[in-house]
Amino acid sequence: MQQIIFKSAEFLRMKAKHHAEIQALYELCGKMKERGALGKLKRTINEKVIDWNRNGLRVKDYYDLHGMTTNGAVRFVLGIVENMQFYGKIKLETGRGNHSKDNIPVIKNKLLRTFNCRSRCKIFEDKLNPGVLILSLW
Repeated sequence: MQQIIFKSAEFLRMKAKHHAEIQALYELCGKMKERGALGKLKRTINEKVIDWNRNGLRVKDYYDLHGMTTNGAVRFVLGIVENMQFYGKIKLETGRGNHSKDNIPVIKNKLLRTFNCRSRCKIFEDKLNPGVLILSLW
């Protein structure tokens, strides 16, 4: 059964603001010279995306990973899986890589590699949306 998400004008406004904030932080990353400050800024980006998922998106078992760093996305999903207890299914919106270097979906590919080799775990591309992964735990 396909999950239907209704997006109000207010939600779309909040989402656009969130994406603009993340984009501005990435522009700052490009200007950073100090490694420690860059790491802190990337942690801030990941925290903002996690906050968006918890307080802005508010859709059960659906997570939008757009804007996260690759390692931040893997850590976030590992935490979700650990909290799933014994079984369940979640959807992970990673995107198709359209805005990534060389159009390669780095987060999507990393999640596929990371979770395909875990026991009691299956991860695959959503047939209806190749920018979404479905992760099942049994």
